[in-house]
Amino acid sequence: MRPVLTLARYQALMLVRNPAYWLSALLLSGLGILVFGLFFSNPAGPRLGIVDDAQNAASARLISSAEALDAVNVLIDDREEQLQKLEDGERWAVVVLPPDFGEDPLLAGVEIWTTDNDDFTSLTGVGIIRQLLVEAVRSAESTGIVVVEAPVDGQGSDRFIDVVLPGQVGLSLMFGNLFAASMLAWWRYFGILKRLAAAPVSPLQLIASQLIVFGALSAIQATMLITAGSLAFGVPIRGSLFLIALIVAAGVLALLALWYTLVALLRSPIAVNSVATLTAFVMMIAGSSYLPIEDPPVFLQPLVVAAPLTHFNSALRSVINDGDGISEVSLELAVLGAWTAGLLLVSVRAFRWSTDD
Repeated sequence: MRPVLTLARYQALMLVRNPAYWLSALLLSGLGILVFGLFFSNPAGPRLGIVDDAQNAASARLISSAEALDAVNVLIDDREEQLQKLEDGERWAVVVLPPDFGEDPLLAGVEIWTTDNDDFTSLTGVGIIRQLLVEAVRSAESTGIVVVEAPVDGQGSDRFIDVVLPGQVGLSLMFGNLFAASMLAWWRYFGILKRLAAAPVSPLQLIASQLIVFGALSAIQATMLITAGSLAFGVPIRGSLFLIALIVAAGVLALLALWYTLVALLRSPIAVNSVATLTAFVMMIAGSSYLPIEDPPVFLQPLVVAAPLTHFNSALRSVINDGDGISEVSLELAVLGAWTAGLLLVSVRAFRWSTDD
């Protein structure tokens, strides 16, 4: 165990003193979160659904007043569609105007649907809608409005930044751990690994030392990105932090195992970097780093399904965006574990200490 910890300590010092590593590991995903957070953190504003069964002067006044609010996006549709959108988290609130809207000063037939009447946003929305209704019928006696809850407990719509954040975490960890393969490839090229072999150090001990170092750095990267997304742009973390940590650990192991396999199979560090960069670029797209790929082309489906980054990002989104538990992400964890076991076995058995081996 002592050789592993000694190697880990020296590698950690090397990385701390290497600003290029931190730039490559954090800059791409950090900029991605910043750009998507600034431009897409709330692209449409609160969406108010209106079901206009009256289609008269009073309903026209209500719709005109609602559309005049800068922060509200008004959408007109039928009752069934609006309530379905509310259930799916795509509506802030829904107001249903009966055919006699404007004739009854008590507004007894008007309905206001929200996802949660105890939520501050819903309460604020109901207050605004009540005021718009009163102004539309020009009555101070409007007391019969019915406020009802949505058929299911909605949790609010996912913004673009909410969906992008887990993918950017996966993207950052993929490129950050790519440096581990590059480091080993160049150490082998310059004969450093040959000297370590004379120490003696086994391939498993060398890989274990890197798992410690890059695992710790990955935990720091993931924590920084998730915290930044949550604090700066209000991305909700709906699932267990422990489960997120477990997914990050499983994803990092799978990605490192993939890079170690390339180092074991390829001799030249240039070849390792080229193939690893190409592989990372393909996984960045196929792995749904920016948006989930719902229906990929037939010829790309095996790649999308097989890529470890696909399962990594999918598990993170399930926990962060949907609040899923371990049972819902067990398949993704099992796939990542299978990738790790298979690739580590190949990399350890095919490992070469020098380019002459």
